[in-house]
Amino acid sequence: MSKTPPVLQLYREIRRLHRRLPPAMRFLGNTYARDEFRRHKDAPPEYVHGFTAEWETYRDKLMHDIPHIQPADAGASASAERGGVDPTLLERMSDAQLGQLYVLRQTAKGEQVNDALIVLILCFAFIVDILDRIPFVHVPLFSSPASFDTYLVRDKVQTPSSDSMDPAAEQPKKPCRVCSEFKTLQKSGFKSLAPPTVTKLECPPDREALGRATWTFLHTMAAYYPESPSHEHRQRTLQFLNSFSHLYPCNHCADHLRLEIKKTPPDVASRDGLSNWLCIMHNKVNDVLEKPQFDCKRVLERWRDGPPDGSCD
Repeated sequence: MSKTPPVLQLYREIRRLHRRLPPAMRFLGNTYARDEFRRHKDAPPEYVHGFTAEWETYRDKLMHDIPHIQPADAGASASAERGGVDPTLLERMSDAQLGQLYVLRQTAKGEQVNDALIVLILCFAFIVDILDRIPFVHVPLFSSPASFDTYLVRDKVQTPSSDSMDPAAEQPKKPCRVCSEFKTLQKSGFKSLAPPTVTKLECPPDREALGRATWTFLHTMAAYYPESPSHEHRQRTLQFLNSFSHLYPCNHCADHLRLEIKKTPPDVASRDGLSNWLCIMHNKVNDVLEKPQFDCKRVLERWRDGPPDGSCD
């Protein structure tokens, strides 16, 4: 019986920790990991020393501490007294994660390790970084992804300041429906948060629920894609879509997407191009499932601007 590679053992341990974190933290970590993947892949060798011993030391403490994180009236010190995570521990854990990332990049060729593992570690390192930098009194805890989405999607128009000297600034801009509320919360230090009560039973998604959530994310990503993206942004988008077609947790769906990408490569030259390409891909899936076709001329109305009658405002 072959011995499990140390890297795969670490993967399983991080998965256990990952599942115990608040859903909102996992969401933020995954978003960060996608954007920071290449930046951190070549962490310097000095992060590598003593990683194994550090991981064994910190793992048990993290397994105990993370489920008990709570907002504290008196800040981080009170949180530590109540069983919160020790900031020193978090700082060292972040270093250890970068060290392990470096090790993974050096050993991946010899073991069955794919980029999903590296993304997961980046996700966890980012979560640790959030908890280390933000006072615990300001950390919002959400009981479900739905309660997190409630805060992200509220539409609040950002009005220019009265002392602005820029005439263009006085013209109201279309609100960023997926980010305006989060910006408002950042300015207030998350002090106004009170997690809503979720009465719906939270169950693992089936194929249809996963598909709806995935299309919502992809179409929204395209709707907020730059009108004139930089070369780097275009390359990152292509890399993301190619990686996504391998990591999507429905095997035959992923196979279908890879085939379509090969036949019709993504149009990442502009917002309209990417939005239209995704709309066409979605309609191909609808055709297979015998569902109605969507009018791709209305794709930005559906996923960014809202209908002209203002019914979504």
